[in-house]
Amino acid sequence: YKYANKMDYAALFFEKAASFDLESEYLVNSLAELQRENGSSQSALTLLKAKNKPLDSLSEESLLLLAQLSLDLNQYDSADVYYDILTRKQPQEGKYWWEWAQSLEEAKNFHKLADVNRQLIPIIGYPEPFILRQLLIYSISKRQEEIPPFLEEVYRETGDVKWLKDALK
Repeated sequence: YKYANKMDYAALFFEKAASFDLESEYLVNSLAELQRENGSSQSALTLLKAKNKPLDSLSEESLLLLAQLSLDLNQYDSADVYYDILTRKQPQEGKYWWEWAQSLEEAKNFHKLADVNRQLIPIIGYPEPFILRQLLIYSISKRQEEIPPFLEEVYRETGDVKWLKDALK
């Protein structure tokens, strides 16, 4: 009766397998994912942190899972650290920028968001939604004085004013 739910049964198998090989990142991550799906984000985070490995040595999968679990638990500062490392591991793409930006926005850490965006602008370019979001974020955070230099910087980088016309609409 205890394992009537297939997820509970799968979690039991992963738990047993992970206990035999705590060094197996795949097994530990799989167990953490199952715990997260079952609503035990805190247990999953504890399990992943128990590996005590340097953060720079963790795989992208582990770091992303740590970031997501931290967000589930409203631990925005921790998520910020994990996304920072993820972004440094994939600097040419800005691959995790969007998730990181959303987490900073949720935490209302607009100053950090502006810093992150400035670092990643050369990598991700200037897609129009990015400009519109930034204008909105600067306005919400009452940092209107930063909007003109920001727009000048964007124009200097792109040499294009189409995005500005769209933003003004």
